[in-house]
Amino acid sequence: MNIGQPDLPTPGEFFAAIRGFDATVLDYAPSPGLPCLVSAIRDYYEELGVHLESEQVLVTAGGSEALQILMLCILDADSEVMNPEPFYPNYQTIVRAAGGVIRPISTTPECGCRYATPTQLEAACTKRTRAILVSSPGNPTGVVLQPEEMRVLADFAKSHDLYLISDEVYREFVYDGQPPASFAQLEDVSEHLVLIDSVSRRYSACGARIGALLSKNAPLMGQSMQLAQARLSVSALEQYGAAALYACGGKYLADTVPLYRARRDICFEMLPKIQLLYEGHSTWPKKAVLRPWRTMWQF
Repeated sequence: MNIGQPDLPTPGEFFAAIRGFDATVLDYAPSPGLPCLVSAIRDYYEELGVHLESEQVLVTAGGSEALQILMLCILDADSEVMNPEPFYPNYQTIVRAAGGVIRPISTTPECGCRYATPTQLEAACTKRTRAILVSSPGNPTGVVLQPEEMRVLADFAKSHDLYLISDEVYREFVYDGQPPASFAQLEDVSEHLVLIDSVSRRYSACGARIGALLSKNAPLMGQSMQLAQARLSVSALEQYGAAALYACGGKYLADTVPLYRARRDICFEMLPKIQLLYEGHSTWPKKAVLRPWRTMWQF
């Protein structure tokens, strides 16, 4: 219930790849990313039915740098980014650092924190809006977008000429028979779509700081590359390790997703019992219990 730092072992292939590094000089890596990692990312998306060219993949220092580069490219002073609340707090930091502000899409627990309806989107959209930022499964709500909701968001982004930013670092962690999905599978929104990805959660490799910015919008990727060249490159050794992670992804995820599902089930069973304990405690601050949860996410 705190920071997203998996405690499951990182695949040994990551460490083996780094130990096997035998070059005599540790050079700067290419600014777009090592070819072996870019190729591994492309192969991973091919298995999702998504074809990407090399120039549509930019390796970054984690998903956070991908977001930072993107926001610097698309936002001006006071530009707005629509984002369902509650949201990952660092979204606020990254958007504000680029001069923009987050325009919350209001949700409620009674509605399951769902937000992908034309009414909710129109209420949050203004003439200063540049993008819709979503994650699925959502952080911190866990909301998994349904295909019809993804369609609503894609159509809204197209009709209002907005970027649709999809943070998909938790993509595989869906349960109860629902298959993983990506907005990149909707081909008609490709010019508006930007994906944020990472090995941190998927392969329990947060410390590697390897992510990716992906888009078929050529002007946007060109601007992103200029910023990537200004920061020179992402750590070369970790890129070698990350390329090896993609090769073991299927089996690793087949083993780990059931473990996370079991933990989800335990939390689902125990949290209501904790709530009852608090409600029955005479010294528990009633205002804290009754305070609308969503106001805690407004900055």
